[in-house]
Amino acid sequence: MNKFKSILIGLHGENKAKLRWLYVDRHIYIESVSSSGQPIEDEKVYTFHDLRFRFAGTGMRHPERMNLLINIPEELIKINSRDKLPCEDYLLRSLSPLIRQVSDGLKNDHKDSREKARFEIQRTNECILRRSGLLYSEEKTGYVLRILVFMPLINGVVVNAKSAFKSIRHILEVIEHGIQTLDYEAFAEQVKTYAHQVELKEWLVKNHAVAFVADGSILPRQGETSKPMRDAVAFLSPKNLQKKVCFADGYRISGMAIPEGVTVITGGGYSGKSTLLDALETGIYHHIPGDGREYVVSLPSSTKIYAEDGRTVQETDLSLFFQNGMMGNDFRRFETTHASGSVSQAVNILETIYAGSRLLLIDEDTSATNFMIRDSVIRQLVKKEPIIPFTDRVCGIYKQMGISTILVIGGSGEYLQYADLCLMMEDYKIHDVTAQAKELAGNKELHNLAFEADCLIQNRKFCSPDTGSAFYVCQYVSVDRTRYIQIDKYSSDVTKLTALHSEAQLHTLTYLLVQCFTLKTDEPMDYLHLAEKLMAELFEETLIDKIQTENYQFTLWLEQIRPIDLIGALFRLRIN
Repeated sequence: MNKFKSILIGLHGENKAKLRWLYVDRHIYIESVSSSGQPIEDEKVYTFHDLRFRFAGTGMRHPERMNLLINIPEELIKINSRDKLPCEDYLLRSLSPLIRQVSDGLKNDHKDSREKARFEIQRTNECILRRSGLLYSEEKTGYVLRILVFMPLINGVVVNAKSAFKSIRHILEVIEHGIQTLDYEAFAEQVKTYAHQVELKEWLVKNHAVAFVADGSILPRQGETSKPMRDAVAFLSPKNLQKKVCFADGYRISGMAIPEGVTVITGGGYSGKSTLLDALETGIYHHIPGDGREYVVSLPSSTKIYAEDGRTVQETDLSLFFQNGMMGNDFRRFETTHASGSVSQAVNILETIYAGSRLLLIDEDTSATNFMIRDSVIRQLVKKEPIIPFTDRVCGIYKQMGISTILVIGGSGEYLQYADLCLMMEDYKIHDVTAQAKELAGNKELHNLAFEADCLIQNRKFCSPDTGSAFYVCQYVSVDRTRYIQIDKYSSDVTKLTALHSEAQLHTLTYLLVQCFTLKTDEPMDYLHLAEKLMAELFEETLIDKIQTENYQFTLWLEQIRPIDLIGALFRLRIN
């Protein structure tokens, strides 16, 4: 700490640009000396009791804006877990509110905000996800906590070193105390719960199931928050669908396993149908203890499908859902900048299948009616219809491709005859009504159409746009529920990629799109390979350090997303 103090106090009253003396910008420094053969200067690492810390710049425009990286030795953490993800999450979840509290306490509405130190740290939510705000480092045999620091200035120009030193020392004291007072009972519970969730996802595959909802789960949320609703009806599975799961440590749960195939969830308005579907969508993530959905899991590739009026469609074969010869459209090479509801829903299914989804989640309330159903009366009356309704394909998609579907249906009985399982929600209580539904549906003619695999999207290549410049203006704009990414003259509306539910995930998606645009390859890359390559590199320590030295129009905290979501954003790219 004395080394840090001597350097910082020596900068008191100096121009803010001299704050770079606190660190070595290794990315710039290594590039500048690599050709000259000069030795590379060691990083400037400081110590505070058992903690080590260093700084990194975030660009020349705002030298007072720096990253503070604190190494927390593994021996300080009394929980041992082979998988470090639940530990990373719990530590960030515990330290984040403490640091925000310190930063809020430094605010002074009567002074220029630059005269006080300010700290920003990545926020967490109900999901256990990999986040760049705190990651385990094999090299450093410990955890690296990243904090964004705004050093205090005098008159917005010169360094207020005394205030800066006091603030940094205080934040280190808070972090040290936070580590010493961790709730290890809650910590151990999170590690155990996470391990169970991993096992439960493996159980799904072994038992040919696509989702599991544990008895006692609380599915409704409290208002617009992600917190479980107070006094909500706990989930209780139908007896004939109840499965018992025993984990490796002996812990047991029971609940409803939804098998592979076609499942219909029906019921009256406000009965809990969509709430159940929403819970299944979030089941792709691991959840913290106390969320109420700890043991609600679904296949990691599960994707919710919407009608998406106005979306762009790249050249796509729609013959799985549309017949040629109508209105002069060639549905084998279809493209538009403003798709209808039926076209957009068909395209979303095709793109999701291409991206590797094994479970489609569909709610009739957010679907195009003319795409979803075509009853017997309309089939007899309307002879010329280009749309092949989803009823005619849903069974084939499962039988020929092994892709299951869960549908929420409340206004039509058309899907009952196609379903392998029919569930009914009444006042948030679920019942198996398969036999009754089949009896009521009668012996209607089934329209199960076979199809050729060549009508599916295959080998879609991404070509990086040649703008003649390596610099891309990158921004993410959120207006109410609209989510919009802008990169130069290109944009992608990702409003309907609802598996992304945090700002950090959307910022991560924006960053990855920029990497797609700037990737230097000899040949165009297939979307699947491109997404997998970028995801594999996303949380590498050197990459994160480099990212945080770059300027973005938002604070870039990386948070885990799926390749399937990046592919969805790539498909939605359009030129403005």
